[in-house]
Formats: sequence, C-alpha cells, structure tokens
Amino acid sequence: MVFSSTSLRVWLLALATGCAPATPADVASPDAALEPLDRGASPGADAAHPQDAARPPDAARDAARPPDAGALDAGAPGADASDADPQDARPRDATLADAAAVFDGGSPDVRVPDAAVCREEGCTGRDDDCDGRVDEGAACVPRARADCRLWVGFAAAGSAPAGPAWGACPGVEADRGGAQPCASSRGSGRFYSVPFGAAPGAGDRLGVAWTCAGEDAAFARWAQGHCAVEVAIGKGSLDCADAQVACARTTADGAFVPLILPGPLDGDVAVGVGFSCEDEGLPDRAAGVGAGLTAWIATQYRHEGADGCLDEDLFDDSDVWGACPGLAVDAEGRHRCASSAGDGALHGFTLGAGGEPTLGPCSGVGVALR
Repeated sequence: MVFSSTSLRVWLLALATGCAPATPADVASPDAALEPLDRGASPGADAAHPQDAARPPDAARDAARPPDAGALDAGAPGADASDADPQDARPRDATLADAAAVFDGGSPDVRVPDAAVCREEGCTGRDDDCDGRVDEGAACVPRARADCRLWVGFAAAGSAPAGPAWGACPGVEADRGGAQPCASSRGSGRFYSVPFGAAPGAGDRLGVAWTCAGEDAAFARWAQGHCAVEVAIGKGSLDCADAQVACARTTADGAFVPLILPGPLDGDVAVGVGFSCEDEGLPDRAAGVGAGLTAWIATQYRHEGADGCLDEDLFDDSDVWGACPGLAVDAEGRHRCASSAGDGALHGFTLGAGGEPTLGPCSGVGVALR
C-alpha cells in the first residue's frame, strides 16, 4: 500500500503519543487504490522504520524537484517537498543588487543590461559610457576650468622674485598694486590683468604659473601635474628655439616660472600662448582637456600724459578683451589677445601691427582660462 504524506504524518503523530496501531497498514489511507510501492527502491532501508520504506528514494525526489529550487529557498529543516509554497519555486525578480553582483564577477550565465552600467561619460577616471575610452571629450573640461588657475606677474629686473611665489601670489588671487604685481584667472573665464608700472625692457621678468585645487583632490593633482601653459615673447617669432624668443612653461609644482624679456615690448615683438596636457595612462582625458580648455594672453596699450595714465582703466575682471573671446586672436587696436586654440601649439599676435607704439608703464598684460 502506498501512503500519502498526510496519512504518514498521522501515523507518526499517533506513534509519538502511544496510540498508533502496530503497523502502518492498520491506518486507513485515502491512497489505498494507488499502485503498489516499488519495494526495490531505497536499498539499505531499515525494516524497523516503515516510514523509510514509504518515502520515495532520494534520486526520485530530486528528479521531481524543480532545478535549483533548494538554492532559492531551502525552507525549514525536514520540510516535505509537497508542503513547499509554489511561489518558493518561482525565480526571484532581478534587482539592481543582483546586477551589481554579476557585474562584479558573479555568475557568468547572467547578462547585465547595458543600461544598468553604461551612462554619460563623467570625469571619474572610468569608462562610464562603455565606449572603450576614459574621460574623453569635454568630460573633465568644466572641472579643470573651475579648479585650475593661470597666474601672471611682472617684475622689473632689480626686483625679480627669488622664490616660487610672486609678490603676494599665490597666497591671494591678485595683488595688482604691489612691487611685483600678480593676478590669476580665478576659475570664472573672465580676463584679469596686472599693470606694468614701469616701461618693460630687457632683463625684466614676466612670471607665469599653473595651479589646481578643488573638491576632487585626485583630479586637481592630475591637472596640475599633467597640463601646462607656455608663454613666448620674441622679435617677430614664437619659435622657442629662436635665440630672440624667450619662453616660459609652467611646472607641476605650481611655482612661478620667469620669462626674461629680450627687450622693450615694441612694435615688432610677438606675444603668444599655448596649452597642452599629456598623460600616457589617461590619454583621452589629456586630449579632451587640452583641446577643450583654452588659455588666453592679452595686452592693453594706454597712453601716458603729464597727469598720468590716459584712456580707460586697464581691463580687469572683464568678460571681453578687445574682440576676444569672440575671436581666437585679435591683433588690432590697443587691446590685443590670443588663445591657445586647443591644439597645443603657440598662438599669438604682434604688438606693433597697426602702428601702435611701445607698451609703457600705464599698459599691462592680462590672462584668462576659458
């Protein structure tokens, strides 16, 4: 006779209370009409425990169990498979936590949808948009513009700074009235300037520096260490290999680098600027910042008179300088300017094109980072 799980439990309960018949055969079973038990199953079953004989062999039970059902919900110890709630056999709904586990090295049989891991490229040092590149394009340009500063300073030959600082800079954003005037771009995209205070000439120094600091300290260190601004001043040329051209390239330590003027800033002198980033480890980030962020250099000529400086004040904290930034280079008039143009090369203008005279003590130089 084959016993259902229900009748078997009734007999076991009666046995535990001392009220059970001598054998399970004495218990009426609603399954009596079913076919006889295969007594050849379950080799080694103990005859003293009839319940073992009534239980289907392990192999048969395992074959009847849904694949991996136990891995989903093992249930209470000793629970019969017939008592399992049908919902326990349903596969769980996939969740973001499951997807993250798979992405981090879980089961190779589960595929994470692209939407779960790919998104717009950010300045994270990771391939956010899953295109095989890291921080490409303009992903890091806004952060570099906000975090980094281009500094400029001027000093007469006898008062040139001896250390990495320039006057009160970089302790302050600008010190335009000191013996060694200095100013920074300040992350706003606007033009800032310093007055010469004396007619620039041979041996005088123009100082430039590049510093970066922000909430993302790792990125700031990267930008200061892998990007640089170069300024060139020379007679009709911007070729730093030319003996008549003086060049200064900023360094990763943030110190001011002096450019020694070869002579007066008169009509045939060219002024130029370049900006570039290099990093073999993050080449796409370097290319993106180098192309998307532009450094600017500018000069303003002001006439001098018996009563002092004439014309309008020297531009400072200004959105524009001459026709810049509407034009990449403006080589006409009293306000001249040029941008690095995003290609790593030097770009500039000639001071005297158009007949303007030599820059004097009332004139000045400006910078911007856009």
